[in-house]
Amino acid sequence: CQLDGYFIPTADQIGEFEVAGIPSEQLLPFGIPVRQAFYQKMPRQEAREKLGLEPDSVYVLLMCGSMGCGPIEKVAKDLVKALPENARVIAVCGSNDQLFASMEKLQNSKLTVLGFTTNIHEYMDAVDLMITKPGGLSSTEGANKGLPMVFFNLIGACESRNFNYFLSKEYALGSNVEAEVVDLAVMLSRDAPLREKMSLALKAHFCTNSAREIVDFVAAEIEKRKQKVLVGV
Repeated sequence: CQLDGYFIPTADQIGEFEVAGIPSEQLLPFGIPVRQAFYQKMPRQEAREKLGLEPDSVYVLLMCGSMGCGPIEKVAKDLVKALPENARVIAVCGSNDQLFASMEKLQNSKLTVLGFTTNIHEYMDAVDLMITKPGGLSSTEGANKGLPMVFFNLIGACESRNFNYFLSKEYALGSNVEAEVVDLAVMLSRDAPLREKMSLALKAHFCTNSAREIVDFVAAEIEKRKQKVLVGV
């Protein structure tokens, strides 16, 4: 690929791209763009009131992609048993209708089951932590919200790179083992100072509107080239 520039997730990865033969001046660490809703933050209590959630409970958001993959039902069952009495689980099944129908039968007062939803950004504002797979978009959305995360490394492959990166920076916790994921989430639900530390770290490093910066950069480059054409350079 003979391109003029390469947008990459973080400046930390410049060295890896240079090793692959891409000149450093062409590397643009603007981050991964997501919907504008994930760059905005609603106060937690306001989000809870809007969604009809309890004001003083500790909420865990459980989701594994838009297709609801992975052992969500088993994790949800184990979570509601192990979490503190004041904790609640919101499980998002995405487009997996079979999973949604099965989980609705659980009938547990500590568990809320959702199907496909377009306002997941509001739930991220409302909860205290999230369990999810380390997909590029899921991790970026949670990071821009400053949301403490526990990753379940279900798929491996390219997602393992996200998993290892977030854990190495202490932006998230995680495991490849289901039981360990539950234990980590329970621990994090009880440890408000650790959640705050993780949230501050995420906000410090994911505080820019990547989508807007990319658009502004491309628009500026186009304008520069138009001006060169006009002056005959």
